Amino acid sequence: GSGPTPTPTPVPTGAAYFHPVSPVRIVDTRNGTGAPRQPIGPGERIRVKVAGTAGLPATGLKAVVANVTAVQPTQAMHFTVYPGRVDRPTTSNLNAVPGRPVPNLVVMAVGDDGCIEVFNSHGRTHCLVDVFGYTDGRSNGGVKFNPTVPRRLFDSRHGTGMRRGVLAAGDAVDVQVAGRGGVPKTGATAVVLNLTAVQPDRSGHLRVTPSGRKPATTSNVNFAAGDVVPNLVICELGDGGTLRIDAAAASTHVVGDVFGYFAADGDRLITMAPRRLLDTRDGTGAPQRRLGPGRRVDLQVAGIAGVPAAATAVVLNVTATRVAASSHVSVWPRGGADPSTSNLNLRAGRTIANLVICRVGEQQSVSLANALAECDLVADVLGYFVT
Repeated sequence: GSGPTPTPTPVPTGAAYFHPVSPVRIVDTRNGTGAPRQPIGPGERIRVKVAGTAGLPATGLKAVVANVTAVQPTQAMHFTVYPGRVDRPTTSNLNAVPGRPVPNLVVMAVGDDGCIEVFNSHGRTHCLVDVFGYTDGRSNGGVKFNPTVPRRLFDSRHGTGMRRGVLAAGDAVDVQVAGRGGVPKTGATAVVLNLTAVQPDRSGHLRVTPSGRKPATTSNVNFAAGDVVPNLVICELGDGGTLRIDAAAASTHVVGDVFGYFAADGDRLITMAPRRLLDTRDGTGAPQRRLGPGRRVDLQVAGIAGVPAAATAVVLNVTATRVAASSHVSVWPRGGADPSTSNLNLRAGRTIANLVICRVGEQQSVSLANALAECDLVADVLGYFVT
């Protein structure tokens, strides 16, 4: 969506602790899991019961961390995900077109009815919701977030951090996380990483599971042949501080960039109803012009729009649209070096979104750059971290 952001109805807030869970699917409109067995129509929404579902607490729930996927859309559309019983904001979480499933991670405040809502803008589409964790006010068993400087953790194209070569369909690989990329050897319980599928040979998906656990019937990255598709992943670490990545139905290269981890000490997450901070199409938060080579955007993210000046990191949904040619977008703390990591991978004419968790840098800001080709950027804030 575009245009001014309305003042949202208040939602439950307060510093919260993160509780990672083994991935579990709570909604699949293809078979009637958690919602009616039918696609979501244009201008329609589904109310997703989160509290008390799949082992999540029935009371005290503040936010849910979930992968939301649009499947079999009949036309270009977007999902807006927001807390239950809150006025629908003019924001978006993922954009999709016919012929390909599109996922995006959301970190979303839960309404006072224990629900989140998923609104479909156009056409008809199925919807999947896979839960990877939640937040509440209980410190017992909960963990806090530690943002890191973005770093590449693994890349199968070069053998960085894992074996070299494509991950074949049906294959799985364990990737060491603890002790690498700014994640400590001990104490880290979950990791935040951007997982990218690079040039798969056909349609399929990637799944991330804590090593040593039975893989769940969930997905993290959905792709078509030849894609370069990222998605943010928050996953509990398994045996020895490792993650297991497996490919379904296709062979593909995999790339992972780490942006932070969860441990007993760190910052606590506060979620909020989504609000728009950046839209280069209309001059919100930056000049009204497309972002391209040599035109970095420094975006203030703390001290505005309900985010306190003391915020240490922010949760943003970043969308690229009106893309001129293949490129990638990087997001990093302002004042730091431009990282060799990416948050969104762009293709001409395609609108793509991805969740970003980034440490706040100088002047309460983050920096965004598009290395190779022009595009418009939109950023909606979903939450922030405080000490």
